[in-house]
Parts: sequence; C-alpha cells; structure tokens
Amino acid sequence: MKENDKKLYEVSFLAKSENGAAIIVKHLTRLGAEGLKEVDLKKMKLAYPMKGEASAFFGCINCELSADSVSKFTDAVKLEGEIIRTLIVEPQPARNRTAEVPSSSAPSESTKPARRKPTKREEPDDGTLSNELLEEKLEEILQ
Repeated sequence: MKENDKKLYEVSFLAKSENGAAIIVKHLTRLGAEGLKEVDLKKMKLAYPMKGEASAFFGCINCELSADSVSKFTDAVKLEGEIIRTLIVEPQPARNRTAEVPSSSAPSESTKPARRKPTKREEPDDGTLSNELLEEKLEEILQ
C-alpha cells in the first residue's frame, strides 16, 4: 500500500474496561495503522445501558489508515466482547473562528432582519371594511 493512500482517521470507542484501548491499538497496528496518538481514557456514565453496561471507558485514537482497512477494522472489533461501540470519522481541519465571529456580541446592522414598515390603510369611519380592504388583508395574511 502506498503511503499517500492512507488517510487520517479518528477512532472513538467505548470499552467495558481500560484494556479496551490496548485491543483497539492491537487491531489498528495489525491493519497497518501509523502515527497512533492516544487520548487518555475517561470513565463515564452512559445515558442508557449498552450491552448490559451502565458505565464505560471512553477513548479516542488518531491514526493514519488505508480506506479499505477501515471496514476490516470494524468487522474485527465487532467480535471483541470488551468493546461496546466504535465510531470512525475523518477529522475536518479546524477553521479560523476569529474570522467568523464578530467582535461584539450584539448583532450588527447587516445581520439584523429587515423590518417591514406598516402600511396605512383607509378605513371607513363607521368601523366596517370594504371588500377591497378585506381582500388586501387576506393577501397580506397569506403571504
């Protein structure tokens, strides 16, 4: 496999114990992953039980892996009873947030929605509306 055929992936996983990271690393290295960068495991309570577990160890590993090895990796990890769930994504490059966020927290004039000026309508003095005015009001409501 050529070096340039490998892409950067982020492998996130939930494991029943701290040995889950070693299992993930074992499968990744077997499939030729390079540049493994592990994040420390963190024990967390799950929102709902998964595979009979109320809590799990969450871990994340960044690595370079070929695209065809990703499906092989997921198939191999499914057979491991220690691993509850995995997620593999291609991380997006970080964008420069300072260019996107305006300096003040108040919306600027250009971002405020344009307000319509109320139009004056002629109404008869007796408080009733003519058919034309009623039709105009209906059209305005339906828009």
